[in-house]
Order: sequence, then structure tokens, then C-alpha cells
Amino acid sequence: MSGDIINSTNADYIKQQIRAKYLSGTTVTIVLVGRETWKRRFVDWEIAASLRNTSTSLASGLLGITLPSAASFSGKKPPARLDDNTDGKDGYAVWWQYPSEAQGLANMIETAYDARTSKSHLRDNSRSLRLRNAS
Repeated sequence: MSGDIINSTNADYIKQQIRAKYLSGTTVTIVLVGRETWKRRFVDWEIAASLRNTSTSLASGLLGITLPSAASFSGKKPPARLDDNTDGKDGYAVWWQYPSEAQGLANMIETAYDARTSKSHLRDNSRSLRLRNAS
């Protein structure tokens, strides 16, 4: 599609390219969840690439954080792939409220980092890539 960061419709290729070009060396992906985040295909692509194990990098931990601007919005929801990986505190990923202090954010990142190994069996990347933004 015109304007895509990766000009392909091959899901494996898209995930591989995003991981290699934009996420190499990362260990945790933080998804900042606003009112419209769940609709965005690029967000889905980045989450999918982050959850992918490759020969050169392990899957990243996954952390969803609700932005303050969306915290009181009653219709908020996470991107579907993030939701596939959350189950309260028992999923691979956790969806948190925006932290009020730096130590809170550090603790969230540490939790997501630890889940890479302790909860790797819960990682779910089976959803097809979103090819278009939702309306």
C-alpha cells in the first residue's frame, strides 16, 4: 500500500523488517494506549514484530500503558494483539495505568522484561496482521 513503512503484504516479511529496522536490540515494547490506538495497523505491526522470536533476537516483553488523555474515556480498549496477551497479571503482557512516578515505570518495564522468559509460553502472536486502519 502506498505510504507503508514496509512495502509488502507478506506478514512474515513485514514482521521481520520491522524487527530488524526499527526494533533491533529492544527487550521491551511499550504500547502507549490512547483512544484510537486500537485502530492503527502500524501499532499492530510493531506489536507483532516485538512478539516474534528470531535467530538473532528473542521476543520482546510487552507492556501496555493507558495515556492520561484516555484514562477517563469509557470506550478505551487495547490493540487486539495486546489484548490477546493480557490476562490481568497472569498474561504475557500487562496493561497498566499511566505511572505517577519514575520508579513505577521502572517496575513495569522490569515485569515485562521478566515475562520474556517466565511467561514465554503465554505469548500469542497468532492473529493475522491488520492490513488497514479500523474505522
